[in-house]
Amino acid sequence: MTRMPFGTRAPRVARAAIVAMLCWMNALSASARDVPSCPAPEAIGPAPTRLLVIVPATTQGAGQWQSFLQALKKDPQSADLAVLVFDHHVGFMSLGSAYDVASQLEACIAEKAVDERYRSITLIGHSIGGMFVRKAYLSASGAAGHARPAPGGWAERVDRILLFTSVNKGLRDNVTWWSRPANWLLRSVPHPHFVLEDLALGSDFIADVRIAWIRHFGQLADGDARSRLPRVVQFWGTEDSVVQAKDNADLEAFNGPVVVQVPGARHGDLQRLEPEFSQDPAARWRLFNRQLFGAVEPVQPPAYSPRRVLFIVRGIRDSSNSDWVSDLRTRAVKLYGEGNVEDPEYGYFSAAQFALRPFRAKNIPSFRDLYAQRLAENPLTEFDLIAHSNGTYIFGQSVLSTPSMRFKNVALAAPVLPTDFEWSRLFRNGQVERVRYDTANLDWPVGILCPALRALGFSDVGPAGLVLFGDSAELVGSQVKKVGWYDGGHGAALRFDPAAGVDNRAHLLNFVHEGVDVGAGEKTGGERGWMALSSRATPYVVWLAMLVLVLWMVRRYRAGHRVTWAKAAYVVSALAAVYVILDVV
Repeated sequence: MTRMPFGTRAPRVARAAIVAMLCWMNALSASARDVPSCPAPEAIGPAPTRLLVIVPATTQGAGQWQSFLQALKKDPQSADLAVLVFDHHVGFMSLGSAYDVASQLEACIAEKAVDERYRSITLIGHSIGGMFVRKAYLSASGAAGHARPAPGGWAERVDRILLFTSVNKGLRDNVTWWSRPANWLLRSVPHPHFVLEDLALGSDFIADVRIAWIRHFGQLADGDARSRLPRVVQFWGTEDSVVQAKDNADLEAFNGPVVVQVPGARHGDLQRLEPEFSQDPAARWRLFNRQLFGAVEPVQPPAYSPRRVLFIVRGIRDSSNSDWVSDLRTRAVKLYGEGNVEDPEYGYFSAAQFALRPFRAKNIPSFRDLYAQRLAENPLTEFDLIAHSNGTYIFGQSVLSTPSMRFKNVALAAPVLPTDFEWSRLFRNGQVERVRYDTANLDWPVGILCPALRALGFSDVGPAGLVLFGDSAELVGSQVKKVGWYDGGHGAALRFDPAAGVDNRAHLLNFVHEGVDVGAGEKTGGERGWMALSSRATPYVVWLAMLVLVLWMVRRYRAGHRVTWAKAAYVVSALAAVYVILDVV
């Protein structure tokens, strides 16, 4: 039998793959077409004065709350209730955005709350429904992102927020055997956006809700506004495999202990009172009843003292044990105090890993999660930051996608951010107060690698550490200051050479602590030299190389050459060799 060359089968395989992808996309879009429903509330008594809103978990709806609703209707204390079950139709394969679902929930409640009979509103959210409830409440309060709470609106009538094992820190990627590979695949392969991606641990949605929640409740706890603090409770099943007991720090920041344990309950059946889900349904209902109808005691928030925390976020070819990180950490502890300096460890990071977007972005969620966790410990915390290389990328992407993140003083060494980075938006939102960035004239990862990646379509990185940020009046002003160019490479801004009297690290640390030092420990030049020309030429070289490659492939195809497995292996080997070279350097 004659073996068919790989090239003759390739078109058929490609067509089959395209058809399969279209079918898959159509199946996914079908789930996205299910829009949340906003039915009329069901009144339990003749004259309801309290609106109870229930938001179910993933793949659940009103059907999974029937036993709860039956017990509720039998309870004599429920005569003043009207119940609304918001069915969001979010399943594992639903496309869309968690922000949109929360906005639709907010609009639904606002539509029903127009009825002036509802003097109070109680919110219930189960699992991901808990995060939709929290986001809707924050938005209605005017507390989303950087904004201050707005007077009026239905949020001021919320007396209780009862969370049924809400995924407050987000969904971890180790819940099932397939969670971690699925998470990696979603990071690595372009695809339509799934709603549940916004509910992952450290996602922009999760981090933004947690941070905005802490700031909002901190404002409510101040002075006369304290009376508007709703009672917050997190029911947590002792057999829950998704949510951990320690996931509630942001809830407890201004509400004290919030966890009510439900013996024997699992994540998906916490609210269910049927015998197959609860050995003692009456006891479980009593736990719910106490929080639904018990008196709302005034909350006495914990007392906090202002503090400052410094993040030291390293870049490529470093670790938390690198000399400059260890040295800066030791010095910073003397200024910020023990326990107030964070230097996240995420393993060795090479230029090859930085070149691949899934790798350079994979540490952003853990950075956002750490920020939210430190803020939850003390809501009066202010944050400063020193970042180098990929650390500047982690910072930049985090603050752009999480409007509630705020930093006081920021020092960026060898920033790999675009030259048109949106500093104006960050300043306008109050997310950053002051910035210095240090540049070097022989920085090839910034001057060559970043423009090459941009030429390939990766607009999230850029050569600002060599070419500089935009020269608008706002950047030239008092908020963003350039230092350099240093006569050196990627780590020049971190140089410490006592014998030569050079200590650049001291100026970085002094800037983030005091906000005024824009000096350097050595003499800096005013020219970039040949690297500037090389940086500007890099995109054109990349585009020319791609054009030559395409023309060569077309010419070979017309000449009758076809792709074989051997030739494909050569190409893969060449790409692997390039990766190894970048990985080493």
